[in-house]
Amino acid sequence: MAPLTRQGAAHAAHEELSKRIYQQARPTLLQRAMSAVWHWISRAYDLIVSATPGGAVGLLVILVAIAGIIAVLVTRRGGSSRLRRQSDTGLDLPADRTADQLRAEADALAARGEWAQAVRARLRAVVRTLEERGVLDPRPGRTAAEVAAEAGNERPDLRELLWPAALTFGEIWYGHRPATARDHDVLLELDTAVRRRRPTGRPLTSAEFASPPPPPR
Repeated sequence: MAPLTRQGAAHAAHEELSKRIYQQARPTLLQRAMSAVWHWISRAYDLIVSATPGGAVGLLVILVAIAGIIAVLVTRRGGSSRLRRQSDTGLDLPADRTADQLRAEADALAARGEWAQAVRARLRAVVRTLEERGVLDPRPGRTAAEVAAEAGNERPDLRELLWPAALTFGEIWYGHRPATARDHDVLLELDTAVRRRRPTGRPLTSAEFASPPPPPR
């Protein structure tokens, strides 16, 4: 038997390892990748645990605390969003719009047949008129029912018009009922009464009807 040289040994080893049985036993690319990732995670965990006071228990406490903080933030954010949605009554008035401007907006919307928007603009005009005359204090977030109750206490002569108007507005803007021209007429009747009635509830005469509204109370 001829002596085995170094080169011959290497060739023999290559021939042996190239046999099918060895190729089948080699890990696949996916297995090697997963092994590398798992090795990296294990090393990272060991480093974090060694640097964390209390070791693994301390790390668990920190993770639980972080999860609790995230949960609180998410809950508060969701609660703030709900509060914002609840505070949107549809009656918050633009600070720079007068009653006459809101009234003109309602007229334009009604002319285009946009009845829901016209109803809101008309009630906004009513609220701004009552604010300008000192009947209502300017306050954001006031609902239609609150307008009817508060204004009705100050102007009992308007109660029979305030509550139907508030109900109509609520059905449309809170109940999502389709609006009609008749709905706008309900608000228009209230708007006309607010502008032209005296606080006593006595209807204006024809001469008074053509005159400017009374000064703020």
